[in-house]
Amino acid sequence: MFRAWQRFLIARGFPLPQFGTDGSSGEMVQATRAFQARAGLPQSGVLDDPTQEAARALGFDPASSAGSSPPEDERGAQAGLLAVYQPDRRSLPLLGDVLTLISQGRLVEQEFVRQPTILAVLPGGELYFDSELQLDTDGAAELSGDPTQESGTSLRYRDRQPINANRVPYFVLPQPTSWPKQFGIGLGDLAAVIFRGRIAFAVFADFGPTTKLGEGSVELFRQLGEERVRNGRVRDFGMDPGVITIVFPKSADLADLASEDTLLTAINTRGPQLFQALGGTVPIA
Repeated sequence: MFRAWQRFLIARGFPLPQFGTDGSSGEMVQATRAFQARAGLPQSGVLDDPTQEAARALGFDPASSAGSSPPEDERGAQAGLLAVYQPDRRSLPLLGDVLTLISQGRLVEQEFVRQPTILAVLPGGELYFDSELQLDTDGAAELSGDPTQESGTSLRYRDRQPINANRVPYFVLPQPTSWPKQFGIGLGDLAAVIFRGRIAFAVFADFGPTTKLGEGSVELFRQLGEERVRNGRVRDFGMDPGVITIVFPKSADLADLASEDTLLTAINTRGPQLFQALGGTVPIA
């Protein structure tokens, strides 16, 4: 119903300039209050029964969100939002021709607590998001200082040992497992991660909370220029918004999990190849 309500608000002249019809609730509350004020209703910001009744009199249909293809006006709104998106200027040289693909992408519905600046599927199926990055220390038993640390990771080597967050650059995607699966993404897939002109390559090794998008291992932070370990103790704080992650679906290979060395080699060889094939630029070491 949320998407139908957002479409109705936009059509009635109550803009949602930041996220449009993305299925999330953030700026929709303010627009709902504006509609309620015009209709002479209490300005709760909630789509309650009196609000729905007033909206139905103006043509609101809760069932209009059915179907997978967005209407023409929504496609236009998505294109507009993608066109105005601007990555951190320091990352532009690395992105190269990927910038053109962003404007041709498709926005994805999101209901995360800290919403990414953008979450989209590129024309080739790659998942692109610009977000903050929280720290994950799972699998790194040698580290202390993170009360939420777990001994295991969702992805494991053939011998069932976890992926060590202190030695392997990895990224985390939200549960349930169906969330990444809808994009064709599975454990072991690779990604390019960019922050303020630095680039690192990483593997999808863990699932995280359903409400969080943007989380990476200690080693991923390190490769992006953000050290979080001192004398074996973690300084548990994240990175500012502006971290760009581009995930390559179907890029996993079971052979990568033979050992840590094999996995690191795969990340550092296939990762750059996939990014360059997409149109990005990898600095010469």
